[in-house]
Amino acid sequence: MPHVTLDYSPNLEPALEVQRLCDALCAAIGAQRDADGAAVFPLGGTRVFARPARAAAVADGDPSHGFLYVNVRIAPGRSPDTVRAAGEALARVVETAIAPLLGERTVGWTLQIDERAAAFDHKGGGNLKATLTGRA
Repeated sequence: MPHVTLDYSPNLEPALEVQRLCDALCAAIGAQRDADGAAVFPLGGTRVFARPARAAAVADGDPSHGFLYVNVRIAPGRSPDTVRAAGEALARVVETAIAPLLGERTVGWTLQIDERAAAFDHKGGGNLKATLTGRA
């Protein structure tokens, strides 16, 4: 972790450069440091993915309005100040990405960090070739 999910109204494409936003969020996560200069989040656990809503309605039903919801899920154990600093850094990334759209339409956006311990957490992965050959 962290795992970042972007849900957005399909009318934001192609003006919202979704892949660029995903890359920028991933880089911002990797750049987070605590007061001692240590990485706040494990780089190997970082996931950022985006998906347009298959169907969407916003506020008054005006089809030109759009939305972007950014949910960041993290495991517990970081200070509130560290989490707040990370949230502010990620919010600046979103603000930069969405700024060009605001001149042409109304876009509501939210960035939310959820911190909680998992009731169940199983991880897998690695190098499939190494796993199959017995070489790690």
